[in-house]
Amino acid sequence: MRGIMGIAWLIVLSLLTPFTAFAFDLGWQHMGYVNEVVAMAEMHGRLYAASRYNKLWVRELTPRTTPWRLLGSANRVVALAGAKEKLFGTTEDHKLWMRDPLAMDATWQHVGYADAVVSMAALEGKLYAATRGNKLLAGEPIPWNIRWQVLGNATEAVALAGLDGQLYAVTKDHKLMRRDPTAADSPWQYLADSRQVTALAGHGGKLFAATRDNKVWMTTPPEALQVAEISIGTPDWLAWQDVEGRVVVTMTFNHPVTAAMLNAPNTVIDVKGLTNGHSASSVSGTFRFSKDSRTAVFISDRTLVELIQPEANENVEYRVTLTASDERAGGSSTAVGGTPGRSDKEPANGHLVKVLSKPYVTVQRSDGRVF
Repeated sequence: MRGIMGIAWLIVLSLLTPFTAFAFDLGWQHMGYVNEVVAMAEMHGRLYAASRYNKLWVRELTPRTTPWRLLGSANRVVALAGAKEKLFGTTEDHKLWMRDPLAMDATWQHVGYADAVVSMAALEGKLYAATRGNKLLAGEPIPWNIRWQVLGNATEAVALAGLDGQLYAVTKDHKLMRRDPTAADSPWQYLADSRQVTALAGHGGKLFAATRDNKVWMTTPPEALQVAEISIGTPDWLAWQDVEGRVVVTMTFNHPVTAAMLNAPNTVIDVKGLTNGHSASSVSGTFRFSKDSRTAVFISDRTLVELIQPEANENVEYRVTLTASDERAGGSSTAVGGTPGRSDKEPANGHLVKVLSKPYVTVQRSDGRVF
């Protein structure tokens, strides 16, 4: 990187959680058939399914078409989850039930209540449930009187699954979403449009979905979009005359990005002179992208002198905030950045903050121009 000469930088980078505006091509793989499924769960490498006809079915989790075996009844079951060696199910009358996942015709035991639950998942020893009122609940899978805790909104989920520390949901408008279940009201990340999914489950790095056309599908969900690096400077593939004297911020991600993802209000850059107090909010500019689209370079429309008229030897503060809104999730999220635990990154109000500075000097070029 070539640094922007002649400017003192104090950069505050507010980096939160994954972008909601990025769509992936998931490439669902067909792996069999199942009739009229309303709920699914995974346990010990087996896929369990409750049907609209009040039957509980089980099959091995293999990528090829595999026959289902009738395991017993699932009367009025609307959601399933497997946790702590037990299969849990919620019913239309707002009750929570539990049974042995292996025994044929095992009795369902009433263990509590689950008001208006439409889908359920298990993740790392906990139960999660989405309600008709768009609440996301969490509870310990105990054999009686489970107490549910509200974690935030459920992104209008019709199906839930837990996988590799993340909670996945398919919404009523057929969007596949993901969020961190450990933090209260953590934002949902949009991943892709989905098929007309009726049930979802996760195991071994894979998501499994049953769809309205009575098919079962499998896919590998993508990694969350993350910021690998943010710097003030110009990459070698940009010409100096394109950026001379302007605000330049270079951002590198772990996935390709687009201008639509980063354009305002998704990227907000504010500048302020720390001596003269002059400031410019929401600096306008454009993005240039590397060939692999993983590096985006913000270039301001106006020069720094035009924006805040910095004095000689003055420090200039740059505040760069990456945000992607998701109205369905009722909040906003941004990309996780940096390496946790480094001395120049400290948590602040749930954000990762990085501060850099460089003395401001004016530089005279060989052609006599000063910048």
